[in-house]
Amino acid sequence: MRKTYIYCFVPLFVFFLSGAAGADDGLQPAVFKQQAPVDRVSLDIKGMDIVDVLKMLAARSDMNLVIDKNVAGRVTVFLKDVHPKDALDVVLASNNLVAKTDSGITRIMTGQDYEQAFGVKFYDAKELRRIPLMYAKPQDLISVLNQVKSSIGVILADDTTNSIILYDTKEKNGQLAKMAEDMDAPLKAQAFKLNYAKAETVASALLDVVTKNIAQVKADNRTNQVIVIDYESRMDKIRELVASLDERTKEVRIEARIIQINLTDKTSFGIDWEYVLNKKLDIKGVFGQVISTTGNKWTIGTAAPKEANDYKAVIEALKTVGRTKILSSPRLTVTNNESAKILVGSKQVYVTTSAVQSQTTTETAESVNFVDVGVKLFVTPNISHDGFISMKVRPEVSSVVQNYQTASGNIIPIVETSEAETTVLVEDGSTIVIGGLMKDEKIKTVNKIPLLGDIPFLGALFRNTIEDIKKTELVIFLTCHILDFKKVEK
Repeated sequence: MRKTYIYCFVPLFVFFLSGAAGADDGLQPAVFKQQAPVDRVSLDIKGMDIVDVLKMLAARSDMNLVIDKNVAGRVTVFLKDVHPKDALDVVLASNNLVAKTDSGITRIMTGQDYEQAFGVKFYDAKELRRIPLMYAKPQDLISVLNQVKSSIGVILADDTTNSIILYDTKEKNGQLAKMAEDMDAPLKAQAFKLNYAKAETVASALLDVVTKNIAQVKADNRTNQVIVIDYESRMDKIRELVASLDERTKEVRIEARIIQINLTDKTSFGIDWEYVLNKKLDIKGVFGQVISTTGNKWTIGTAAPKEANDYKAVIEALKTVGRTKILSSPRLTVTNNESAKILVGSKQVYVTTSAVQSQTTTETAESVNFVDVGVKLFVTPNISHDGFISMKVRPEVSSVVQNYQTASGNIIPIVETSEAETTVLVEDGSTIVIGGLMKDEKIKTVNKIPLLGDIPFLGALFRNTIEDIKKTELVIFLTCHILDFKKVEK
């Protein structure tokens, strides 16, 4: 952006400009060598002839001016970095002059000549008002006031006197002046120490509350503080928002119980939950949200808080379906909207080999890798304001079905995985039931005669091997409790 700075203290500056300052033949056209137009100008003028000022503005902008013979007066104005057309409006208004633009040519005349030519007073529509400021900076207020001024209004900043110049309708000027007086108040700085929330998160939320274009919000990540500079009248609302954002995060305690059930031939397609719940236990409705009951499908259900203890009876009833075994009973506490993981199984290790070949030698490197095998459970709770928990659950069951041997002799396990993902809405204290986690295990049984069955080669005559497939189903019970830690007043 190009700027020009013009400092004139005596009328002799006219000599610097080409062209005569006045003529006696009616209109005085400002005809002189045109300079390159600029976007902004600064004027520091005291007692300069207005015709010379108008010529100067025409020379430094793209305006074509025609000056009437009755245009006369002296100009004293201090403007910094303003648009040439805005500067022209201020100069004309301060000398009761008006501008009438037609076909790209602007005619400068007195207000009386305008009224005689057009029958109305030009300044009935707009007035000039200067508002001195005590605390605020003019540029800060202009960015706000420009959003309120009318389409014909102009607002300028006078940094020398720390004031703003309003050139708008009388009604708008009154509204703008009232806004400027309200915003011309001392600013207050306050630092908010945060206990639980992150400074960057709180600072981002405060941007919608503080005074636009006036306030400052900074986040100090080192001390986890937010520094706010704004009007005192806004601080109460800012404190309330910071207090609501800096609340201690609620937590959810999850009591899990993972049970493995060996299925028989009668239950090879999975547990019949309809039979277990309604006929075997006669507790219909306790797990009313059970989705699937038979087949190799996932089963999700919930128990109400007052009936949550009935899941122990369900465990006893499952013993009639097949031999049960409690694999794990973990308890964990997870923060709201954070993820937790439960693993019941083992880490299978395998080795991979990589070769790095140079021009003369080839080097090999071994890398040890691990893969989780067993029962994995991922949970992410979300606590609502009405006491319910939206629980995102992702169970996964995996096992090694066989091994793959690479050309270099490395053994890599092939893992078979079964998983699903769902979101369940439960009440505080409710129990979530996940079933249908079925898998097949190959069991090899060797029967042999002691000593004789261990003889190399001949021992095969005294032993036999039986391979069997054992079908199992995993049932997971998750009981959720909200832990609400309230702040203790000191």
